[in-house]
Amino acid sequence: MASSQSILIKGQIKADSLAIAGVEIINLSTEKSTTSDSQGFFSIMAAEDHLLVFYDSRMDYMRHSVSESDLSNLFVIEMTFKIEELEEVIVSNYSHINAVSLGIVKAGFVMPSKEERLMRSSGGGILTVVNAISGKSKDLKTAYEYSRKNANLEKLQRLNLRSNYTKSFAIAADYHEDFERFVVEDATFLAALQSKHKHRILFQMARLAVDYNEIMKNEIK
Repeated sequence: MASSQSILIKGQIKADSLAIAGVEIINLSTEKSTTSDSQGFFSIMAAEDHLLVFYDSRMDYMRHSVSESDLSNLFVIEMTFKIEELEEVIVSNYSHINAVSLGIVKAGFVMPSKEERLMRSSGGGILTVVNAISGKSKDLKTAYEYSRKNANLEKLQRLNLRSNYTKSFAIAADYHEDFERFVVEDATFLAALQSKHKHRILFQMARLAVDYNEIMKNEIK
């Protein structure tokens, strides 16, 4: 029978027999997180049957359900490096494969333009939004949706999470705002944003960063 009492458990992360530093470990049951040290070791509060998620931009995702043995023994998580070379070959040989065909984004999704980024940085309110789109559409629903997305962007930007984008998600500084516009399109991320739990928000961003980076690979070819 699983215990509901959390205790400090300890583990180590390895890949190809090497200790891996800098991996983010998130306990989905408590929404607490930590990071592996230079020797791959980590400790986190958890109970039996809690689900741990391990994230690093260099690695494939890993999940681990805490067992009774893990509560009293150091356990080792074996992660695997992403095979970037294979991904490049697949993309270059099959030009018809894109973000839409893979189901990453819906048909019609457009990465924000330079003009949209400039408009966002100008600090304009709802009138700026309406004026900006009036040449394309008179649809008030479109104006409302645009305004709502900007409100979500402002909420996200107030959290000051951009220092994580390059370090944890491998997203260049020039694309930080583009990435934020991408994540606020996702309903699961918005639910995390509304929760105001930082680690839950970062976990959802880590998930979306994989999709975003794949899209950007195709965009810049």
